[in-house]
Amino acid sequence: MDFKSAMTEWVGLKAQLAAARKDLSVLNGREKDLRKFVTQTMKERSIDTVKVHDDKVKVNFKEMRLRSRGRSRPFWTLRPSSKLMV
Repeated sequence: MDFKSAMTEWVGLKAQLAAARKDLSVLNGREKDLRKFVTQTMKERSIDTVKVHDDKVKVNFKEMRLRSRGRSRPFWTLRPSSKLMV
């Protein structure tokens, strides 16, 4: 291998790498935008999980659980106890 052919290959390789980095940057930006959209939509529609298999999409919604009579109230509705006070 001589210097001239090595430099020619190196310059070509640098050009290919620069183009690949630019394409990768565009793809990463698009992925970021789609991730924001998907997470926001999942929150708005109460979607728990999404399964994608062979171009088929299955969406599982969060189930709203009703409290039974025997269960205690959520912690934020309880009054502070004198035992907890310092």
